Amino acid sequence: TGLEFTRLNVPSDADNRIPFVPDANGQPTTIGDAATNEIDVIDPDYRYPQLIRGNVAYDRDIFGGLAATAELLFSTVLKDIAYQNLNLEPIGTRPEGRPLFQRANPELSDVILITNTDEGENYNVAFKLERPFRGGWFGSGSYTYGYARSINDGTSSQAASNWGFLYVPGDPNNAPLARSNYEVRHRINLSGSYRFDLRRVGVTASAFYNGQNGRPFSSTFTRDVNGDTRTSNDQLYIPARGDEVIFTNGTFDDLMSYVALAELEDYVGQIVPRNASFTAWSHAVDFKLLFDVPLGDRRRIELHFDVSNIGNLFSSDSGVIRNAGGNQQLLPVQFDGIDEATGKMIYNLDPLSAEPFTVDDLRSRWRGQFGVRYRF
Repeated sequence: TGLEFTRLNVPSDADNRIPFVPDANGQPTTIGDAATNEIDVIDPDYRYPQLIRGNVAYDRDIFGGLAATAELLFSTVLKDIAYQNLNLEPIGTRPEGRPLFQRANPELSDVILITNTDEGENYNVAFKLERPFRGGWFGSGSYTYGYARSINDGTSSQAASNWGFLYVPGDPNNAPLARSNYEVRHRINLSGSYRFDLRRVGVTASAFYNGQNGRPFSSTFTRDVNGDTRTSNDQLYIPARGDEVIFTNGTFDDLMSYVALAELEDYVGQIVPRNASFTAWSHAVDFKLLFDVPLGDRRRIELHFDVSNIGNLFSSDSGVIRNAGGNQQLLPVQFDGIDEATGKMIYNLDPLSAEPFTVDDLRSRWRGQFGVRYRF
């Protein structure tokens, strides 16, 4: 309702600090110029998310004792979540065509409406070849192609952040259908094992390889461009010419270097769509060695040693996974407003980094475990 809390705003350089008042009913309510807390409302026609999902698959034995599988998994949205801020009104456009907003009621901060969208779809196509275990050998290989589009992936825990953290090309209340945060475009899996006897001990060596696209990420501005009071949620506009905007702390060529890094060449002269880029492919091999020691009378001991991402055990550059920050975004340009003399946008490239990606420290490491199992 916006009435449960009072928000106080005191600049960090202010001499007047919020005083401590021991009386719970006498707390200060007038310090600073902060607006009220957000008000959250629900569309009376809101429905819980609904979708239609199905799959079809075909298996067949082919030459050489191989088994082949083809499968399609698909879903389409009937109802999914969508958020709007009812306290925004349009007041114009930016030079690149992005709409500009302001608060309709300056005494309120956000009035967030949760409602529905009927847009969204995804499908996965998978192909697999498998050699069933025979003569001590087993082998399998598969390829999956994924496609996923959504309006809002609902990645946060509050209405205001689900609305405000959604990267948008313009109107934050009318986000277009775009690539989902969870799309895995290409994925390749290979696995194999070999079992042999070493005297009375059965030995099985197996390996599993996973190679896939990195995670999708967005390219956005730092600072608020469209006036919705949210920073870092406005998708980057790539100028078609160097004189279209004013550059500080860098040049048009520097920006084009980032465009090449993020593979955004198709969007020059446009606002970049959400999740238009992918981080680098990742490759990892897991290895397992199992010793089966019989003890007689159906009793035996199994000793196994497992290493995940075994390549990283021998080279620190192997099996590395890179991310585009914690929010699946890179911020190559700081928006420094509009130049009064020319009316052009000011691009501050100070945040631009030659290596903007971060290493996922935990998942990029090798991990090993040793286990013992007694079977009877």
